[in-house]
Amino acid sequence: MEKVHISQFVEHIIRYGMFKMYQENEVIVQEGEQFQYLFVLIEGKAKVVPSSYDGADTLIEYLEASDFIGDIEVASEEQYYHTVKAIEKCEVIAIPKSRYDQLITDPIFSNFYIQNLTRKLHKASIKSKYTITLSAKDRFIQFLRDNQVGNVYTLTTTYADLAKFIGVTSRHLRRIMSELKKDEIIEVVKKDIILKEG
Repeated sequence: MEKVHISQFVEHIIRYGMFKMYQENEVIVQEGEQFQYLFVLIEGKAKVVPSSYDGADTLIEYLEASDFIGDIEVASEEQYYHTVKAIEKCEVIAIPKSRYDQLITDPIFSNFYIQNLTRKLHKASIKSKYTITLSAKDRFIQFLRDNQVGNVYTLTTTYADLAKFIGVTSRHLRRIMSELKKDEIIEVVKKDIILKEG
């Protein structure tokens, strides 16, 4: 299967939908709302935050350019399963559900859609493996490795969200980070977390 680049995809797919902009902390889709659009994130970052039973947000994953929003719901045409919020200014293509039947027969869209679902399944599999097999400290280090540029991870959200993502409380994350700083495994400079070991 030939890989489709995001710019090629956008040029091809815009005829099925429209560009929309969302500002930092703005809700793109709300958990429980009726499915209306399939979104493709073109620029920016967002987070998937379903509500827990106590009403608090729980971070499941981060989304970035080329990720879909509503890709699971589109098949069932039911409600959005999770809330998705912009972490920073986001540009999306919003494709109405009425255009989906045309869209699914489009080979460029189908190819990109399958690539995206494959990537999403791979990320979910890796995250499950880490959650089951690694300690909280090791999950945090692995998160840094998976998301660093060079040896630096720049925090694009809050420490509370990061703690939720690795499955600990904010207090526990602070203890882990203190221990790692003391052991000179990480260095924290403002929003940058520098991983010193390989």
